[in-house]
Amino acid sequence: MNSSPSVGIIGGNGIMGSFFADFFNRKGFDVLVNDIGTKLSKRKLAQKSDVIFFAVPIHLTEKVIKEVLPYTNEKQLLLDCTSIKVRPINVMMKSKASVIGLHPMFRPSPLGLKNQTIVMCVGRAQKETALWIEKLFKDDGAKITRMTPKEHDELMSVIQVLLHFHTIVLGHTMRKIGMPIKKTLAVASPIYKLEMDMIGRIFSQDPTLYGSLQMLNPQTKKIIKMLFKETEDLASVIAKKDLNKFKKMFGETSKFLGRFKDDAMEETNRLLTYIK
Repeated sequence: MNSSPSVGIIGGNGIMGSFFADFFNRKGFDVLVNDIGTKLSKRKLAQKSDVIFFAVPIHLTEKVIKEVLPYTNEKQLLLDCTSIKVRPINVMMKSKASVIGLHPMFRPSPLGLKNQTIVMCVGRAQKETALWIEKLFKDDGAKITRMTPKEHDELMSVIQVLLHFHTIVLGHTMRKIGMPIKKTLAVASPIYKLEMDMIGRIFSQDPTLYGSLQMLNPQTKKIIKMLFKETEDLASVIAKKDLNKFKKMFGETSKFLGRFKDDAMEETNRLLTYIK
């Protein structure tokens, strides 16, 4: 790797791509950008770049990586910033280049990287290369968490698949019921309003992104199957009006959550002071 490598960003005009293009520019690197409508092709970018950074939509990432692989070499570093890690890293590993997968756990904002978390999954890279990438982001205030691609996707199956699936189902159910949102909010508790804010937040964003998060995580089928099973079990208890069984299940999960329950109560109490 050169002392001041060139960084080519495929998808560099998108939300995440432009964020990282600005980041590398500020760091003093020569940044090349390919995107829809740019004169610079993916092939030329790959041939001119020491670091190739994939910042394209999740459902296109593997396809784009495969298109670029023939023009990569063992002296290059391939990075991606996809929300899943096993599949894109496996494709990048088919090259001779060094490979590191990144997952920025935030939406770009003017605040930059300060106190933001980036998950880092090293596929194939020398220790010095991985530390160099880690330091670049840490110097701007980011928090780097290292894990394997498999560990990442297992955690994201809860953080992104399970919770988002649940929230999307709630939104669909409310639509089917046809309950007027404004009327419910007029008599709602602060917790209900907070829940509705989360539903509204999800549905105000890109459906392609959220669909891809659900469909491309290798753990999705397993997680949704477990959710259906727990839903059926709880529905059965409620249908039978078995309060003792309900309390037993509730208590088991309460015990599982442990100290987190108290921390969550304190944090939501703080948040609820801002709910009007």
